[in-house]
Amino acid sequence: MGILKLNKRYRKLFLVLVLYLVLSLAMFWILRRNFIWNGDDIYYQFQRIMGLGFNFTDGLLTSNISPTNFGKMGYGVNIFYPWLTMIPFQLLYHVRGNWISAYYLGLLFYFMTSFLISHYSMKKFSGSSKLAVLFAIIYNFSTYRLIEMFTRASLAEYLASVFLPLCFVGFYQLFFSEGHQ
Repeated sequence: MGILKLNKRYRKLFLVLVLYLVLSLAMFWILRRNFIWNGDDIYYQFQRIMGLGFNFTDGLLTSNISPTNFGKMGYGVNIFYPWLTMIPFQLLYHVRGNWISAYYLGLLFYFMTSFLISHYSMKKFSGSSKLAVLFAIIYNFSTYRLIEMFTRASLAEYLASVFLPLCFVGFYQLFFSEGHQ
């Protein structure tokens, strides 16, 4: 009987993962083009991603200076923006050899990550798998987040919003939870 319960649990987890993968792929295929959508910050974000490549080539793995921003003067933009979250875009560029493909595949990676984090956060908060799935779908398709990603092309704000549900559930557990987790 224990094996049946275990199999049912894994089957439910597998179905949720497949749902999130399908939704992420749907977002990817609907939005992917042979060009980058002209968002407000897209040029700036690409300078940041390319700057990481130059830093890595020069052997600087933790540099706060981006050599490609603002007329290639070497600006400390990585002090204020999360540069670690740009590494998947850079790695995908080295795999694919195309900046456009790397950008959209990086978005696919963060779409899936966002679904998983928002699901985990709501499951931890409510204990309900159904509510977690509903929250993950509503949160990830919210107008604000889609505008951040495609109209404004503000990768930093979008990536911060990926981890926002985790911050809220951590805050809730810290201050309102019965046990110390």
